[in-house]
Amino acid sequence: FAIAGTMISTFVVAIILEYAKRQGWTGGFEPHFMELLTFGSLISATDPVSTLAVFQAKQVDPQLFYLVFGESVLNDAVGLVLFKTCSKLFVSGNLDDIDV
Repeated sequence: FAIAGTMISTFVVAIILEYAKRQGWTGGFEPHFMELLTFGSLISATDPVSTLAVFQAKQVDPQLFYLVFGESVLNDAVGLVLFKTCSKLFVSGNLDDIDV
């Protein structure tokens, strides 16, 4: 679920921000959709440090602890790849073919 969830979250954040931009709610800031995808990928990778701390304090089943830990590692990796991909696409200038 880490791969699909992170990608879905990235696109949902970008689409919501694109909607806000088109409604004029950004105060004149007009980012390109690829910039919004880059931002979405940056904030979509969540880190469950507090959840893992509670699990450790409550001494939950180690299998649950390691499942959540493993998912967070995959989530971070997917977020990193998405961020690097989106930012390289933005910097390269190949944005003319991308439209919402």
